[in-house]
Amino acid sequence: MFIRGFPFDHALKFGGAGGEKEGAMYCPSCGAEMGEGASCPSCGTDLRQYVAQHTPAPVPPPLPSGPLHPSPIRAAGTQRSGLPPIAVIAIMGGMLFFIVAVLGILAAIAIPDFLKFQSKAKQSEARMNLGAIFTAEVAYYGEHDRFGATFDQIEWTEQGAHYAFFLPGQAVQPRIGGPYELPADVNPYVSEDTFMAVAVGNIDNDDTLDVWVIDDEKELRNVSNDTMN
Repeated sequence: MFIRGFPFDHALKFGGAGGEKEGAMYCPSCGAEMGEGASCPSCGTDLRQYVAQHTPAPVPPPLPSGPLHPSPIRAAGTQRSGLPPIAVIAIMGGMLFFIVAVLGILAAIAIPDFLKFQSKAKQSEARMNLGAIFTAEVAYYGEHDRFGATFDQIEWTEQGAHYAFFLPGQAVQPRIGGPYELPADVNPYVSEDTFMAVAVGNIDNDDTLDVWVIDDEKELRNVSNDTMN
């Protein structure tokens, strides 16, 4: 018999029927008895090529005819949370409330520090200008042997915008805010050997004035501190 579709040595015809030798193998192409080699000694058929040519190709299984099942893996961001809409809204509202509370705490900490820094910056304007007035008075004294009673005499020009400056004979009002008047207990003075100049401002627009003075000894004093109120 001859069996097709099987590996190499099963693609032969085996003896045992019709006068053929028992246990002998015969060429499937010409029927001649095979030897020990892989090629037929009669027709030269290569059994390996013969098997490769006559072995049927495997048939792939048929595709399913029903609808395809959806993939259990969802794209990133499409997985449902399983929470009802009201729960999602409650969670988002809680998160928003928490963020607002944190921002409020940060603002409560930062705003006073910022206002304090702003106040110190404005006070530096008074200190700087009074220092310049002292320098101008000393220079004027060196030329005239007395201190000047006006800013025009000592040739001083204001550098700033928030304070009024006073000498006995002249007042210079600020460009921003004011006008300001001298407090009742603080008065500038000038003599041959002494002087005192005054700066008056209002840092936070309340009823308390910020008042600074400087004298001929270059003693700078904050006689009324508006940042403490």
